[in-house]
Amino acid sequence: MSQNNEQAAKVRLINAGRTSSVAKARQALYRSCTARIKEAIKLGFYLEAIALLESMITDRLESRIAAIHGQDENYRKFRTIGHLLHGRVYKDKSKNVVGLLNGGLGEPNDLIDVYREINEWSNDRNVCLHQMVKLDGKSDKEWEPRIAYAEKTAKSGQKIFRSLSRLIDMHNKSLLGISASTTLPPIAGSAIDA
Repeated sequence: MSQNNEQAAKVRLINAGRTSSVAKARQALYRSCTARIKEAIKLGFYLEAIALLESMITDRLESRIAAIHGQDENYRKFRTIGHLLHGRVYKDKSKNVVGLLNGGLGEPNDLIDVYREINEWSNDRNVCLHQMVKLDGKSDKEWEPRIAYAEKTAKSGQKIFRSLSRLIDMHNKSLLGISASTTLPPIAGSAIDA
């Protein structure tokens, strides 16, 4: 993060609507990221695709947390997938944070199902990004099966991202009181190809 551990965490900017400058900037980043993921997978750069997918998935989870808490700055801080899904328990119990997956926020079942998929995917992501050259007696000792696993993980991440983005758009609209029949342009990249 920084040399000073007491420095405040970065805070997600508030999107004031699909035509706001924040929304336009985020859409441009999503569009570029989506194109890069497609190209990375096409060229066999699966680890790059996985890292970019993690950023996009985390951004959507942060969007959901922010929407649930009315865009309160305390709930717009950049967090890891684990923190967003499982929350955090502190010695000072008044600072405890409930995660999306543990049910304390009353999330709908369709989102809980996708959160579970993300939780499983993040374990695969960890294997791909942090254990490519580690041997534990159980994992394959050859390079090619590891790359095949990374390809599978990248492609499943695309599928999960599509589901997550669609559901968060729908449920965040509901929180904002926007009719489900109102059609808003999707977030750029939410239709990321498999």
